Amino acid sequence: MRPSLPALARILPAAARTLSNRPDSPFSSAQAPTASRLTVDAPIRVFHWLFALSLVGAYLTGDSKWWRSSHIAFGYMMIALVAFRLVYGLVGPRHVRLSALLRRASGWSEWLQALKPGRRTLGRPAPQLQHLFTASVVLVLMMWIVPVFVTGYAALNEWDKPLGGDILETLHEFFANGFLLVIALHLAGLLLFSLVRRRNLAAPMLTGHAPGSGPAIVKRNRVWLGWLLAAGILAFGAWEWANAETVTGRTAGLGASQHTSMIWTLFSPLTIVP
Repeated sequence: MRPSLPALARILPAAARTLSNRPDSPFSSAQAPTASRLTVDAPIRVFHWLFALSLVGAYLTGDSKWWRSSHIAFGYMMIALVAFRLVYGLVGPRHVRLSALLRRASGWSEWLQALKPGRRTLGRPAPQLQHLFTASVVLVLMMWIVPVFVTGYAALNEWDKPLGGDILETLHEFFANGFLLVIALHLAGLLLFSLVRRRNLAAPMLTGHAPGSGPAIVKRNRVWLGWLLAAGILAFGAWEWANAETVTGRTAGLGASQHTSMIWTLFSPLTIVP
């Protein structure tokens, strides 16, 4: 016996409501939340984006005498951020320790061994290669910034004046271009691994969270330290900019000891980070 039209009018809306209320239904308007875990804390995310901002600023102002004071300020911000990362890597939580970064970057031989037939000691190659590549690039960048800064500081103070005055400027440009090349390699690798793994690998550096179940890698987000870092670095950059002469590019009476003292004062609260 076929149901009548009035009966269908009552049955169909009820069935539609039942389907829409099920969380696993494709007709549901409220999808089940995707599992995620905290993998990058606030200070590391602030460090990353302030460093990127300083790098872009230093690049855009590098060839202009009118913007030389800004170039100097961005350079000091970059080296201050690296100083923060070193101190945080020594006294910070386990997941940001420099020793952990070195361990991640030292697994190339094991990864290559795992590619041999019959060897599955490291699981799927792509995720492991991503971690190896990222850790290695970070270490290279942290080391490469040293000659960039040293040659820039030396050229700023005309240490090569007895030799003609252009040697250090040329070296600074050489190391800066090499640094940009490593940055380009980092971005290309990030894009490639995002395509291979079919996920946005840059998202955790924005939100701090990565998709997936399991315990959070980061136990405490330390938002207060992120805000302190942002305020301190921006204030330090403004201080450097205010004490730089636009035309000559020479710092106004600020020696290396004064800069070192300023940076140490800026990051001395890190010694009490639990």
